[in-house]
Amino acid sequence: MKFIIVCFLSFGLWSASAKGIDSKVESVTIFLNQAQVSRSSNIAIGPETKQLVFTGLSSMLDPNSVQVKGQGDFIIMGTTFRQNYLTEENLPDAVKSLKDKIELLEGKIANVDNQQWALKSEEEMLKANQVIKGANQNLGVNELKAMTEYYRIRIQAIKDKGYELQLERRELDKALKKVKNQLEEQHAREQMVSGEVVVDINTSKTQMVHLDLSYVVSGAYWNPTYDLRATSSAQKIDLLYKANVYQNSGENWENVKLTLSTSNPSIGGWLPTVRPWYLDFFSAAPYQNKLAMPAARSEAFEPVPMEEEVLMESVADYTQMSEGLTSVNYEIALPVTVLSGGKEVTVAIREERVEAEFLYQSTPKLSERVYLVAKTKNWQRLDLLPGEMSVFYEGGFVNKTYLNPEGELEGLNISLGVDQGVQISRKPVRDLTNDQLIGNKRRISYQYEIKVKNNRSKSIDIEVFDQLPLSKNTDIEIGEIALGGAQRNEKTGLLTWSFTLEPTMEKSMKFGYEVKYPKDKRVSGL
Repeated sequence: MKFIIVCFLSFGLWSASAKGIDSKVESVTIFLNQAQVSRSSNIAIGPETKQLVFTGLSSMLDPNSVQVKGQGDFIIMGTTFRQNYLTEENLPDAVKSLKDKIELLEGKIANVDNQQWALKSEEEMLKANQVIKGANQNLGVNELKAMTEYYRIRIQAIKDKGYELQLERRELDKALKKVKNQLEEQHAREQMVSGEVVVDINTSKTQMVHLDLSYVVSGAYWNPTYDLRATSSAQKIDLLYKANVYQNSGENWENVKLTLSTSNPSIGGWLPTVRPWYLDFFSAAPYQNKLAMPAARSEAFEPVPMEEEVLMESVADYTQMSEGLTSVNYEIALPVTVLSGGKEVTVAIREERVEAEFLYQSTPKLSERVYLVAKTKNWQRLDLLPGEMSVFYEGGFVNKTYLNPEGELEGLNISLGVDQGVQISRKPVRDLTNDQLIGNKRRISYQYEIKVKNNRSKSIDIEVFDQLPLSKNTDIEIGEIALGGAQRNEKTGLLTWSFTLEPTMEKSMKFGYEVKYPKDKRVSGL
């Protein structure tokens, strides 16, 4: 067995010694903004075979990514990628269906035209026959009456049928125009130029050989989404990791082995080089009237809007995760179909049970509501990517939020919604709030009372947040009167009360502060 690969790009044309290859997509690895497609085929070759042509490939193929491997007693001399503008290989099913409809409608229109022509010929013949008979025969009254009646009935029937055919033709024309417009849109969407990879080979024997072809295409992406489910009976949350997969490469991936990778090859794998950094005195350059340079073209792939989510059967139990040096791959064992230009396909790729601490949180200054929050632990081990997350609690939908693990260093706090069973209020203490003038200073004091009541049948852990103002001017002095047991963050002014509240119990916290500033000034923010 000989196995030689020589991959370089050249340009060639079809020849008598070229053989087309009908290959099948076996596997696809989808990165965050492109995909690598792997095809294979078995084909018979002989000494007369000089070229093997993989046809019906995506026109969005990256020629630099083409790799060809072979098994058999032959030599691969080189590869060529080219666009085939002469044929429409690998037509999508939607295009084939539209073309069939056009052919059917055009056949019906031709049939209508033939009937109209036949009716018109018959009418002209009747009129001509009437003139001939009238000129060559002396007709009696009864004969003339019968002939006139016959012509009248027949001409009327021809006119009625002609009108029906005219209406039918009008409707057929409308339908044909509509289908042709759909075909034009589909052509534009599918980019009806197919790609071809030409493999130059050399062999001295007739044999059956195996070829593997791989290449990278643009127009494909996947992005993560999450379903988070929590119940009050467990100190854990279930996280379902899903992938929305889309591709518009022009080729259908049917029942393929799918791998999802967190790698982004378009960023590049080379570390930028640090160049010498020179300083010099500024010298104004003489004015030159130069045309503005065009803006750099963005290489970012623009994702197609999702029209409708297609939720596939969960395949998380059939997904194998592997970690590389710079990425994570999710290899799905079950076959998956992703059609070109179709709807996003949602695949469940992973399920995790995450330890969490359930507690209540509230900021009554902003909202007198109490929220149940799940504080997750050890989330870093999940290697999550940013994405939308749907939150469910006790089987009910709570909200949709955005998960950004990169911005959370200490832990992920996930809101599970408002709990009406815990009440909170924040009111100013009127008799302890006053405004005084002392010399050239104005002194204003504020005091508030926060009350929390647990109406649930079990004890709860709760955190309550408020704040003290911060001064940006040395003439504005801020002092604390009381903190009511709160922990104060000196940098941010945040006040935090953390405590356990037993069933039916109520807790009150009072805090206050004072502000001093020159009496002839006005302070913003109070």
